[in-house]
Amino acid sequence: MLYRRAIGREVWHYHPACSQWPRTNYQEYVTKPRAEPVCQECVARRQNQSLPISASAPRFGNKRPVLAALWSRLQAAIRRKWR
Repeated sequence: MLYRRAIGREVWHYHPACSQWPRTNYQEYVTKPRAEPVCQECVARRQNQSLPISASAPRFGNKRPVLAALWSRLQAAIRRKWR
């Protein structure tokens, strides 16, 4: 899952349909940041998938798993090169 937070903010978001989902000037992690607050709207949206998705929310479709796999392969290649 992808986590984002706006630079200078404390709250992490993980649902792209969240009204506060950072679109510019953000930090991004693939794993959940430890001991950091998570957006309650994102939690509610994940628990209730019937909430409306905003028109401005990015549409990833089925590309996210492919991107995650590519990222993992890139990290492994870098680790092998620098051993």
